[in-house]
Amino acid sequence: MNLTANKNETLDMIFREIQEKSSRLVGIASNPILVYFDRAICDKIDAMAPCDPVVSKYQQDIISDIRSWKDDFCESHKTALEKFHEASLYVVLKCNGIAVSRIPERATEKTPDFSVNAKDGCFYIEQKSLGFAQDKNNYSGAMLASIDSNIDIESQLQTKKIAHAEHIIAPYGGVKGYDCSSRKMVMRVLEEKIEQNLKPDQFSKGPTLLFVNINQLPIIGDGRQSVCAVFVSSNKEAEIVSGILWHVCFGKIGDRIFSNAEFEGRPSIEGELEREGVLVRKDFIHAVVFWKNEGLQYEFYCLHKDKNELPSDIYKIMTSENDENNSQAYKYSTVNVCA
Repeated sequence: MNLTANKNETLDMIFREIQEKSSRLVGIASNPILVYFDRAICDKIDAMAPCDPVVSKYQQDIISDIRSWKDDFCESHKTALEKFHEASLYVVLKCNGIAVSRIPERATEKTPDFSVNAKDGCFYIEQKSLGFAQDKNNYSGAMLASIDSNIDIESQLQTKKIAHAEHIIAPYGGVKGYDCSSRKMVMRVLEEKIEQNLKPDQFSKGPTLLFVNINQLPIIGDGRQSVCAVFVSSNKEAEIVSGILWHVCFGKIGDRIFSNAEFEGRPSIEGELEREGVLVRKDFIHAVVFWKNEGLQYEFYCLHKDKNELPSDIYKIMTSENDENNSQAYKYSTVNVCA
C-alpha cells in the first residue's frame, strides 16, 4: 500500500528536528531510535498538519518531545516514536478513505486511541508500538557500541588515511536463549511485548482492533505468509516453517515450531511453545493487526477470531489475514521455488 507525499506542501519540520539532534552526535555516537523516523512519513505528517487538526497536534507533540531529548537515551525518545507511529497510522487510514477520529486521552480512564465510523458500524483501534526487546538496555547498548566504533575510527586515522569500523544494533539482543534465526524466540518476545500495559478497559467501548507496529522488532521471513500456521519457505529447499504472527496470536502450549535448517542435518524443529498466543490468553481482544512500513509503503497483517466480526473498512488496507482455523492459508502458504 502506497501513500504519495506532496513535495510542494512539505514543511520539513519534524525531520529538521531529527537532523538537528543527529548532527550533535556526528563523530561521537549514533542513536538507534532516529532511524525509525522515516523521512517520507515526516514529510507526509508535515504536509497534512495545516489542514488536519489531529495531525497538527501529533506534529506539535512529536516536535516537543524531540526538543526535550538528551544526547543519551531517555524515555522521551520512546514516547516521541510512539506518537510518530500513531500519527503514521492515522495518516494512512485517512488517506485510504477510512473515517478515523482520535479519541482524547483521559487521566481517569483507559481508552482506545481511535474510533472509526464505518459503513457497517463504529469500531475502535488501540495502537501499540513494540520497542526493542530489552528496551533501554538495547538502545543504550547500541549507542555505546557506536561510541566504541567512532573511537576505533579515530585511532585508525592516526596512522591511516582510510578507516572503517562497524557496530551492531540487535533489537532482540539480550533475551534469554538469543538466536537471530529462532522463530520461537521471536514469538516469545512479541507476545511478551504486546501484553505489556494492555488493559481490558482499552477494549470495553465496543468492537476494538489491536494494531501493533513491528518496525523495531522485525520478524523472520515474509510477513504476508507469517499469518499462516505453517507455510513453505521461499528458499531453494522449500522447507515447511511455522508462521510467527499466527503463533503469536493462536499458538497453544506444546505446539511444535518448525524453522529453517541452516545446513543439512540440523534439526528443523526448534521445540515446543511454552505459552499460549495473545488471542487465546486475552479473550477481550478479537483481532490483532500487525503493521510495518518502509517509507510510504505499508503492510498490514490481520489475525482474527471471527471474520464476520471484522469491519469491512479494514479490507481497504489489508495485506494478508487469517484465523485460528487457518482457513485463509491457501492464499499465502505456497510459493514457486526454482529448481
